[in-house]
Amino acid sequence: MKQLVIGIDGGTERILRHFDMPFTSGLLEKSAIKRPNEDVWSRGWAEMYTGLHARETKAFYEMPALDGSHRFHRKFGWKDATGNPGVRFLWDALDQAGVRSLFMNIPTTFPAPPMKHGVFIAGAGGGLNDVSTIPDGLCSSEEARRLLEEMGYVVDLRYQPSGITELAVLFERLDEMMTRRAEGFVRLAKHYESEFGFLAFRATTIVQYVALSEIEMLIGGMDMPELGGPEESRERPIHAMLREHYRKLDAALELLFTELQPGSFILTADHGHVPFLKRANLNPVLSRLGYQQTSTAGRSLKKTVSRLLPTKLWLRLAKSAPRAIKEKSRGYAVGNSRAFAHENVHGIYVNDARRFGGPVAEGDVDGVVDELCRKFNEDPEVVANGMSATPYRRLHLDAHFADMLPDIWVDRPEEIFFDGDGGSFVEPNPNFAPILDLRDVPTDVNSGQKGRVPLFVCDRQLGARIDDLDPADLTVVYRAVCDAFGIGPQG
Repeated sequence: MKQLVIGIDGGTERILRHFDMPFTSGLLEKSAIKRPNEDVWSRGWAEMYTGLHARETKAFYEMPALDGSHRFHRKFGWKDATGNPGVRFLWDALDQAGVRSLFMNIPTTFPAPPMKHGVFIAGAGGGLNDVSTIPDGLCSSEEARRLLEEMGYVVDLRYQPSGITELAVLFERLDEMMTRRAEGFVRLAKHYESEFGFLAFRATTIVQYVALSEIEMLIGGMDMPELGGPEESRERPIHAMLREHYRKLDAALELLFTELQPGSFILTADHGHVPFLKRANLNPVLSRLGYQQTSTAGRSLKKTVSRLLPTKLWLRLAKSAPRAIKEKSRGYAVGNSRAFAHENVHGIYVNDARRFGGPVAEGDVDGVVDELCRKFNEDPEVVANGMSATPYRRLHLDAHFADMLPDIWVDRPEEIFFDGDGGSFVEPNPNFAPILDLRDVPTDVNSGQKGRVPLFVCDRQLGARIDDLDPADLTVVYRAVCDAFGIGPQG
């Protein structure tokens, strides 16, 4: 194989270096290591397969519906990016160049796009979740589907939709999925004599979202008060499961390199993983600063329910509640407020008349942005939590999906996640704790969250070229692959 790209969803260098992974450790020592920086709002996988930020492709983790309401959604698939006619997908670029390529399990690529010279096995995500059998549309080739079915290929598994309640079962199924993925990729790559391959593993990110608190315990994070004292640091069954998971990840990587012998490679991730220590909701600050009209009914509903239920049960219910109920439980009247924030978005929207039917006229947006940034940055609680606000949308008005952008970007420490469900501005994440029983884990994003610096390792020859390709973010993967096959830049 001329070039192989392997993505480990949530792959993080410091985590991989901790566990006993002899093959991976050797690879890290003899390769070039780069550190791209992600904003973790633009989907990293889509950056890799389009070469563009979500501003140009609509590949946001969360986005406004822009239907005159204040609804948001997180559904995205590769076809959504075709709303920008300037997008050229990596698989199309390779196919047009006559390259025999193999794509497998890249999130948000369902249904599989048609290929003339290559084979595509779509990934879940962006709306297709927890798929236990191979559905129609997953494979671009019926022959490839048959080959994968023969070897028991596992499409995907998501923690909450799976209904799994035992740690041992969760790890067993994730490890099996990862191993079958590597074996399936090798089989197809050899069968089709692929010149280029792009494979994504998702099992590790599920492990890290759920159990990063335990991983930090093993790495040596006992100086973190959130992890408790000596009693919590004792060996538990989950520690052996974690060690075995990373051992099997190492074996999967070794299988791929040994069997395919790539001339060039990239081992990367769509984002890193960091401890999820604090939950944040920007709306209480906006209310305090006078940009929101309080909704007594919504605030009372949230306060009453949260007081009656244990914190973890409240979080589980809040995460799984229909969006209509979530909207009614907001602590502010969104229609009459001048600004609002939303979970999973690192910023603030001005409630303008054109996009949201709000009270702010289009000509007044910049003034509200400047005033709000100043007040936000002067707020003592904001300063104490290490946050800052800067104008954002007006800097990207030429972007294809500019209307989806928040007017203000809010930088924050990585330990803080814009969860959006809390009644306070910033509060501790009660789930960053030892895991004794999987039934006590209320949500997929439990003790780990997306980090800005993804794993990025490549062969040294490619590493020497990377600087010329501008490695500011994961769009460099697209450019590196095109460069390797002599494909010019997209229009």
